[in-house]
This record gives sequence, C-alpha cells and structure tokens, in this order.
Amino acid sequence: MLKNITLLLLCSFFIFTSADARVWHVSTEGTSKGNGTRMFPWDIKTGLKDNRKRGGATRPSPVQPGDTIAMHEGIYKANIWGQIYGAEGKPVVIMPYNYGKVVLDANTGDPDRDKNYGLRLTGEYVIVQGLHFTNSSENRITDEEGSKGDKINARTGLFIYSKESKVINCKFYNNVGSALLSANEAHNLLIYGCIFFYNGWEAPDRGHGHAMYLRNDDKSKPKVIEANIFHNSFGRQISGYGDIEGFIVKDNISFYAGLASQHGAEGNVFFGGSGQSKKIDDLYITDNIIYAHAGRSFEIGYIEKHKKSVYIKNNYVIGGNGLDMKPGFEKAELENNRASIDDHIKIIPNRYEEGRATVAVMNKAGLNECTIDFKDLLVDGDAFEVVDVQDYFGEPVYTGVYEGKSIAIPLNSEKTGSIPGKTLSQIKHTPKEFNVFIVRKARGDMAEASR
Repeated sequence: MLKNITLLLLCSFFIFTSADARVWHVSTEGTSKGNGTRMFPWDIKTGLKDNRKRGGATRPSPVQPGDTIAMHEGIYKANIWGQIYGAEGKPVVIMPYNYGKVVLDANTGDPDRDKNYGLRLTGEYVIVQGLHFTNSSENRITDEEGSKGDKINARTGLFIYSKESKVINCKFYNNVGSALLSANEAHNLLIYGCIFFYNGWEAPDRGHGHAMYLRNDDKSKPKVIEANIFHNSFGRQISGYGDIEGFIVKDNISFYAGLASQHGAEGNVFFGGSGQSKKIDDLYITDNIIYAHAGRSFEIGYIEKHKKSVYIKNNYVIGGNGLDMKPGFEKAELENNRASIDDHIKIIPNRYEEGRATVAVMNKAGLNECTIDFKDLLVDGDAFEVVDVQDYFGEPVYTGVYEGKSIAIPLNSEKTGSIPGKTLSQIKHTPKEFNVFIVRKARGDMAEASR
C-alpha cells in the first residue's frame, strides 16, 4: 500500500511504471549509506550511479528498468556523471517527489575543468522529467575570447549521451555555459516542453553558450525538439552542428536569442557551421514561432557541402534577417512560412502534464490584453494560473478557478527575471505585440483551496 501512495505523490501526470516497479528516493540530506527508501534516502551521486550488472568488486545500483528515482525538493550542488540503464518499454524515470522544486546547481566550487557539466548522463531508456538545471555563479563575464570559457569554468547544465531517452518539462536557466548538449550517440532523443532562458556567458568577441547544442549522425534515429520555449540566451538557442542527420524541430517558440549579451542578436534557429558541420539530411523544422530583435535569427545550411534534404514548413519567422536558407541543397521544401505579425493565439497543450499548455499571443492590433477560454485544457473547478515566461519565477499574471469562461490576460507587462551577478546587457520584455505564457493547473495549497 505504501508503494502505491508514494507513486501517487510523484510530481507527474505521465508515470512510466509497471506493477513490479520500485521507487528509490534521493535527497540533499541523503548519504551513500542510505538504502534508497524515503526514511533513508541516497545522495544524488549514489542515486544516479551505474546500475549495470558487471563483474568486479563494485556493487551496482539496485535500480532496475521500470523503476523511478524520486528526487526530493532542494538544491543539489552537482557535477555528477550519472549512468542509468532502463530497457525498452521500461525506462528509468528521474523526477521530483511530491511536486517539489528540484534544482541541480553546477556551481560546486570544484575547479576541475573535466567536470564541465551539472549532470552528464549516459545509458539508455532514461526519462529526465521536471528538474531545474542552473548555475548560481555570479561570474559570467570573461576577457577570454572563444567558446571554452576556461576562466569562468563554464559548465553545461545537462550533457546527455543516453540513447532512447527523453528530457521532459525541465527548466534550464542561468547556466554559465550551454544549457543542454547532446552527443551523436544519444539516438532517438526527445526534448519536450522545456524552458530555456539566460544561458551562456559574456566574452569580448560575442556572447557564448547556447540554449541547446546538438548533433546526430543517424537519420533513422532522429532527435525530436518539440514544444519548448527559448528566450534571452547569450549565444544561440536551437543550434545543430557537426552531424545534422535526422532532426524534427516542431512547435517550439524561440525569441530574443543573444539579447542577454551586449553583442546582441544571435540565432534563434541555426543548423550548420563552417568547418565542423559535415552533413545536413532529413532536417524537419515545422510549426515553430520565431521572434527576433535583429540579425541572423533563422539560418540553415551554413556549410560548404553535403547539403542533402531540409523541410521548413508552417513557421512564423518574424524580425531580424528572416529565414536565411543557404543554397546548394539537393532537396529543400519551404512552404507556408510567414514573416510578419498577425493577430493570432496559438495554444500548445502539454501531452505529458494534464492541464498545462504553452500560449503564444501575436498582437498586431497592439491591444493591452486578450481574452482566452481554456475549455479544451481545463474543467470546471480546476484551480489554475497563467505565468509570463519572461518573468517565470515572478507572480503569475492570473490565478483563479476555471468556471467555463474566458479570462483576460495582460499583454503590456515590462517585468522580467534577472541574471545572477554583473551583466553588460539589460534584459527587456518583448513589446505587447508578442507574448508567451504557461498555463498550468495549480498544485499544493491553491489546489486544495479550490475543492
């Protein structure tokens, strides 16, 4: 009975468990001597250690395919190399316990440059869901040119090698380095519903560190980048380099790339790169909304040769240099891509969390508010809130209980979050012609009060 209660408390509406699955607990107060129970939890290093059965003296983690690693609320100082192996149909899920805010902070004070990550994850069939990846360091300005960031010990939030895996509804912010890197071997990777902002660092030559830096060398096992939100990076936001074979980039919203840096606009979507990129083939970019301040916002094919196939359809590409499609592709299909603001509201329901959606509002008329009915998302009696993604940790712009009616959402806010430490650029909110929100069912006290 206790096991069933524990499962109900896990922070997700998308539970990957089977009848014989177990829940293992990790806590900031856990130890390597714990047994992974709620009373005697593990520390993070023990919880994410190698669970393969191999010869030798080292005893592997008892985590089995289909199990859940439930991380309790807290800030985990982390330069962790996790090695987790699930199986087909039985992934291992790493997620918060009981709706907690689980933060992996790469600012550990360890000067070892080999530990250039908050979490480096290898293995297969792993789901990372609902975690926060950040870096609390206030040192994000360097006089060193180039992309290494040695002087400020730049670190990636999540470096994922794990194949057949998913990163779902995570938050990546203030990472001094790139937020998420993925190697070739992470085949069939899904990155879904995540939010990326204020990632990277300042250098004399340009802003460095990308929200997402990806490569893939097997088009039959694509990387899927879907329903994510990106804004205000130091460097680029959705960036593919090296091998670019098999990508599906769908229903994402990306705006103001590069504007955390004094050097200004960078690529919201950028696939290619002279020197490193080898081939572009089976690259699908569809149904995204790109809103740029200036510059090279959406650029495809910046390589010398081996340009095979690309499909770019049904995207809004607003501002900057627009859609910059380099010549030389053997096959390129461009259809129904729009380059100007209109009056349009796009709601993207989150398929891994009930009652949650991304809402993009394009407001050509310049209204101060818009009215939206969430009848396809909520039911009468649901407590819910609406959060401006540009002030994600601030007060919601709306809280209430759904009564089957439209609600008014303001479009003229100037509130934003802030970046730790000194910066050379000031974060500014988008004008009222373009806003992005998260709608979500309330948790905890607010949800209880609505019953």
